[in-house]
Parts: sequence; structure tokens; C-alpha cells
Amino acid sequence: MLGSYLFSPVDVDMYEELSTRDANTGFTTTEYGSTLDKINGHGPYKLVQWDRGVKRVYEKWEDYRYAHKVEATSVVEYIYKDSETSVKEFQAGNLDIMGVPSKQYDNYKDNLFLKRSPSTATWSLRINSTGREGGGTAETDALLANVNFRKALYLAVDRAKLQENLLRFHKKSQYIISSAYLSDELNNVEYRTTDAAKSVYADYYPETYGFNADAAVDYYNQARQELLEDHGISLDTKITVEIQYGNQGGTFEDIAEWLQQELHGVFGEDNFGIRIEGVDSGMIYSNMISGQYDIGIGAWVGGLTDPWSIMEVYTSSFDKQMEYGYKNKDLNVLYQSLVNDEPGTLQGVWNEVTEEYEPYKDINGNDLPLTIPGMKFADSATRLQWLAIQEKLLVDDMVVVPLFENVSVVLYHERIELPLTEALPVVGWGASDMTIEPDQLWGIGE
Repeated sequence: MLGSYLFSPVDVDMYEELSTRDANTGFTTTEYGSTLDKINGHGPYKLVQWDRGVKRVYEKWEDYRYAHKVEATSVVEYIYKDSETSVKEFQAGNLDIMGVPSKQYDNYKDNLFLKRSPSTATWSLRINSTGREGGGTAETDALLANVNFRKALYLAVDRAKLQENLLRFHKKSQYIISSAYLSDELNNVEYRTTDAAKSVYADYYPETYGFNADAAVDYYNQARQELLEDHGISLDTKITVEIQYGNQGGTFEDIAEWLQQELHGVFGEDNFGIRIEGVDSGMIYSNMISGQYDIGIGAWVGGLTDPWSIMEVYTSSFDKQMEYGYKNKDLNVLYQSLVNDEPGTLQGVWNEVTEEYEPYKDINGNDLPLTIPGMKFADSATRLQWLAIQEKLLVDDMVVVPLFENVSVVLYHERIELPLTEALPVVGWGASDMTIEPDQLWGIGE
């Protein structure tokens, strides 16, 4: 609830005042959010105590415009190093709200007070296709730079099996833009249900969520042949790729171990290897932004009604890009047109047969113009068509390999009454307007 972008946007002026941009690397560092006096908000609660790694204490902010609707006078958010502690505290009556760990899901899945909420976050493998900064090898860099290897990786992930074996309540998905996003600010139609969105993955085995082991092996063998021809890397040379994951809790360690086993099973271990490395949950993003990784596991969260804006994180001008060094000119131009209303000129689709660029096509097969106007205020169908083309550019470049869509599963104490009987886009279960008796919330387990 407290982390919702509805209640806690970044104070831009304070952020800029506390931030420093490195002229050499282009990266920005900031002190924003590092201490109580370096964070601001405008939601129903204010942060009054912060014991790092232990708890955060919030008090009701009486100047909030809807303060009269907020019943809880204070909230204590406890931070536990392992999910089992959170479960024990909830069972002991010391918590009112608990995020349910995957391994405990079966114990609570039929509980009447369990609430599931979709998220725009798609956890994915983020690939460094331009070369590791320090600590890499020429062979690994060459393999990751090869688009056929990246496609092999995408097709080798059995997402249905991953969900069944490990993720339980999360959603199996092959999509970069998650199914939680809406297709328009004024309706409740999911972007993924539109014809434009369906066309993006038509060639990537949607019936099996993008999994095809035979096709993956074919792409892998093609990639290794190209490495032999272009770089002189023998087919017998074993190339090892590292997957980094944030070591908060056990979920991502389990996922990394599962990926290691499954990818070895698909590609074999004669000339290919996966090494997994757990790093501090904050360091994983720093490593990806600075290029000190091969493959990392990460996710972005965007506004449910605006899938166009999330595409910023894949543009070459975005200074926190997780796909280190990735550049696609047309994706950049389309982002500027769809979000910033700037006109531009596109290159188009490269035809390997004619060795020429050709226009993009709409879902009916008609050519689209390569010179485009600003389209921030264009009609919904037009904007959706170009958004799907943007996503298809990312899919074909395959620097992002989706694993699953995040689903929030929260268990509420029986003394809490939520105003909605089903989760709705943006507002979820309406937790900000929950009724509580008595009026002080005991605690939230994180």
C-alpha cells in the first residue's frame, strides 16, 4: 500500500538537488531516499522512524486531502531477513498484513483473507549484449552479442514448468509488457488482449509460453557456427555465462538454480555452461547499469494505464538501463513520438534477402509510414499499433528474456475489512480505505 505510485511519487525537485551526474559515465547517483530528511511524499502517512533492516514506522498525516478516510493512525513495517520469520510473527498475532512466501502458498491458498493482485512487473533475464565491463571473456561476450544465442535462451525456458515447480502464485508469461497493462487510460481492456499485442509473439510459440527446446538447440548451434566463422571460436570451446541474481530471500536463488539445471539440460554441458552468482539485492541493479554482468535477473514496474511510458527504460538515453549498452534507433524514435509528441524518421525492417530496409506493417499487412508525427495524442488504435511494433523490436533483438509476471499475494488479519470484493486496476483491493478495529495497525511483514 505505502509503496504505491499513487501515494509515493518521487519529489523531483528534491531528487535533482540531491543527485549528481557523472560526466564521464553518464550515470546518476543520488542521496534521495537515503535518510528521513532526504525523502518526501504526499500520501496518507509520513515516515517518522527508519531502523535499517529492521522496521519503518509511519504516522497518519493529517494534512492528506483524504485523511478523513484513513482509519489507521500508525503503521509499522517490519523487515525480515527470511520469509519464515514473517509467517511465524503473523501466526503469533504480531502482524496484520503479510506477504505470503511462495513456499507457504499451499498453506494459505484457500484462506478467505488471502488477496491476489497483478503487477506490471515482469521478472526477466536482462542480457548484456555489448560486452562485460571488467571480468568478462571474449568468448562469453561474443556469445551474448549473438542474437541467435539470445533467441535460443528465450526458447529454452519452460515457463509453465517454472511456474508449476517454483513460483506457485506468480503468472507464467513470455511477455515483455505484462498482461496487467491496460490498452487505454479510459477503459479496462488489457493491452495483451488486443490484436496488435497478439501479433508480437505470433512467431514465438505462444501456445507453450515461448518454450521450444528443439528450436532453442537449432538457434544455439547456429550461434556457435557463427562464432566459429566470425571469431574463430572452436565448436569444442566451452563458453560459460554467468547469471546474477539478488540474494534477498530464497526465491531468486531457487530460480537461478532451476535455470542452471534446465539450460544445461537443453544445451548440454560439453561446450556450454551456466554459472550463478548471488549478489546484494541493491548491487544487482548497480552491476547491470554499469555493465559488470553477463545476464542479470531484474524487473521494472510501470503505471497500469500507460504501457507507452515504460518503454523509456529500453531507450539508449535512459541512464539506468538494465540491458547494458543496448541501442535501437527506431525504438528511441517511437518512444519520443508516443510519449513526448516529437516527430521522427524510422529506418524500418531490415530484409536479409533484398538487403534493404522496408516499412513496418500494420496488423492487416499494410505498409506504415517511415516518417511519423508526434503521436502522444493520436487515437488509441494508432498508438497501440506502434506500441506493439516497439515491443516487437525488443523481442526480435532479444535482450530481454521474460520469466514470469509478478503477482502480489497478501494475507490480511480478519479484523481488517477491505472495501472491494475484487482487485481493480490501479487501486487493487482498495487497501488505502480499509476498515480496521481497533484503529492502530499492528504491523506489516515485508
